[in-house]
Amino acid sequence: RYGEAHAQVEVARATKHHKHGNIFYAEVNLSFPGGNLRATDTSDDIRVSIDKARDILQREIQEHKDKHL
Repeated sequence: RYGEAHAQVEVARATKHHKHGNIFYAEVNLSFPGGNLRATDTSDDIRVSIDKARDILQREIQEHKDKHL
């Protein structure tokens, strides 16, 4: 019933679009049998971006589970 899940994580500094300060970007793409989920966040602190993207992905996973159970 369950298969493999693959996560692709991208973390970068997106300075080309912003004139002041460092703006960081975190994106997580999760692929699994039956669906794909994506979470992104930008912040001036890379740790905050990663934590927020993780939190978004956790909520999406829970919503997906609730919807399909």
